Amino acid sequence: MIEILQKDESGWWMAKKLTKDSKKGLIPSSYIEILTDFHPESETESKKTKKKSHKEKNHSIAQSQINNLIHLIHEEENAREKLENQNSSLQNSLKQLREKLKNEIEIWDKIEKFLDSKIQLKQNESNESNESN
Repeated sequence: MIEILQKDESGWWMAKKLTKDSKKGLIPSSYIEILTDFHPESETESKKTKKKSHKEKNHSIAQSQINNLIHLIHEEENAREKLENQNSSLQNSLKQLREKLKNEIEIWDKIEKFLDSKIQLKQNESNESNESN
């Protein structure tokens, strides 16, 4: 779309683009189709509305993506916390098992010493008995 700034009888008219750059220049009138019901203000408003709508849509998409990322971050934090709790629980269980094992080993060591002493006593009795005969 262009806006006619000046008409000349030579057939070359001065016009400017209805875009951001608004370039001006001469254009042959035979290449121009005149729109009688055209209202630049409403066209500009329509473009602004479309731009605003497009910006709002992009903003909505961006906001949705941000919300998704926030949700994923929260899920990751929750999963990490759950794993840390499980790890802590497993470490506590392992510590308890080690303590039980240590106690069991101490008991078996005492049993072994007791049995060794009984065996030694039996051997001594057997030796004394053999010496008496």
